[in-house]
Amino acid sequence: MLTRKRKWIIALVVVLVVVVLAAFTITAERVSARIEPLAREAAIRYLSQRFDSDVELQVLHIRLPHTSLPRLLLTRGRGMTAHLDGQGLAMRMHNRPGGVPLFSIQKFQCDVKVDSLLNPPVIVPQITVEGMEIQIPPRGEAQQAKSKPAPTVAPSAGAPNPGVAIQKVTIVNARLVLEARDPRRLPLRFEIQRLQLLSQGPGAPMQYQAALTNAKPPGNIRTSGAFGPWQAGDPGETPLSGDYRFDKADL
Repeated sequence: MLTRKRKWIIALVVVLVVVVLAAFTITAERVSARIEPLAREAAIRYLSQRFDSDVELQVLHIRLPHTSLPRLLLTRGRGMTAHLDGQGLAMRMHNRPGGVPLFSIQKFQCDVKVDSLLNPPVIVPQITVEGMEIQIPPRGEAQQAKSKPAPTVAPSAGAPNPGVAIQKVTIVNARLVLEARDPRRLPLRFEIQRLQLLSQGPGAPMQYQAALTNAKPPGNIRTSGAFGPWQAGDPGETPLSGDYRFDKADL
């Protein structure tokens, strides 16, 4: 039978345990809040370098694994993933600062291996993108722009890009716009229901599968093949190959 004194001791121990666990939870939340601005800055820097573009990113949230802070620190994140979700991403080519974005994304989400944040390259198993528009300028436009005097651009600050390995990208509800060389002609627009990209390693083309609606004549296209490597200086020159099936065309 427990004495009154022992009951008080047990109650005190329980209260202390609850307080300590709550403190760890609050600390983990504060860690997430503090690293979000750093992660947003790193993401902007990486995308700017990767796509040779001016980058805007309105929102980026990070959720750390549901674990205690001591375990997170002791294991250095091995076997754990952090969840990221963002909104309002836009990228404009340096030589088209006043033009429409090369890429604009309503929202995206992905998981990142925590230990890879400490030991690059950063491993991203999959990214899911919703509401994306890709605006491809006419082929050769970037080369013409380079022949003109370019505005002075301040070098980006911070550490060099450590590298990011994205293994899979799934894009839903997207639109591809191919601008015409003649400004009097309307651009071609392709509504993309679903596009999946699979990495084949650094510097290698990504394998893709896509379902989209052809612009002219209207019809459904299913296609697969290889895309890349990405030509940041002139996106219209990025290699693209594959096969397609054209159904229900209105000729």
